[in-house]
Amino acid sequence: MPVSLSLSRTPRRTAEILMTCALLLTGVALTGSPAAARSSLGPSYRVARVADGDTITVTIRGTKERVRLIGIDTPELARDGEPDECHARAARSAMKKLVAGTRVHLKRDSSQANRDRYGRLLRYVYTAKKKRDVGRTLIRQGRGREYTYRKGYKHRSAHRKAQRQARAENRGLWRACASTEAPAPTADPGTCAIKGNISSSGERIYHVPGQQHYDETVITPSKGERWFCTEDEAIAAGWRRAEV
Repeated sequence: MPVSLSLSRTPRRTAEILMTCALLLTGVALTGSPAAARSSLGPSYRVARVADGDTITVTIRGTKERVRLIGIDTPELARDGEPDECHARAARSAMKKLVAGTRVHLKRDSSQANRDRYGRLLRYVYTAKKKRDVGRTLIRQGRGREYTYRKGYKHRSAHRKAQRQARAENRGLWRACASTEAPAPTADPGTCAIKGNISSSGERIYHVPGQQHYDETVITPSKGERWFCTEDEAIAAGWRRAEV
């Protein structure tokens, strides 16, 4: 009799176990779903102003905060008597189209400082409506270049992939500003092949042939960037060597 009861309950017990497993699997799937990932973006903030292609102002608890997007650098608008850089206005227009008058999510990257030297928050920016990564979207459109400051950031590989795609498709500044790019240096050791670049934060950094970002670094003389023949010359002029 005890054996008969045990056998009669086996199908029911099996069904209960299967149901429990199904619920657990469903929970795991939901946790890893895009919707769950989007919910981790936190509160959204109203965009009060678009300064240019990589800087916006948002209102956080009644306070206006300038936000500098991580991982992208767009051409500079006219300032200090210098004219607009190539594609600067197009980059700002693209940013406005994405976020002006809307709400956005801000996401910090622990590998980067909380603020830059100008007091701007350093954040990834996502549109509240479609949860689009604004920086990556602009790079993919060719509105700006991937930008690594000091050390790698979380989404660097995705940003670099977006840049490769934009460049391959000749989008945005890769098409409009081709004539402003410095010619590729020759292998002749007598040429001046060291690139003296100025970051968006104003830091002077030089890149030597063979370094990770050498080929993609563009020299724009109108913003004070220049070529150097030796590292000693670059250091004497106030530039420091790129870390990668």
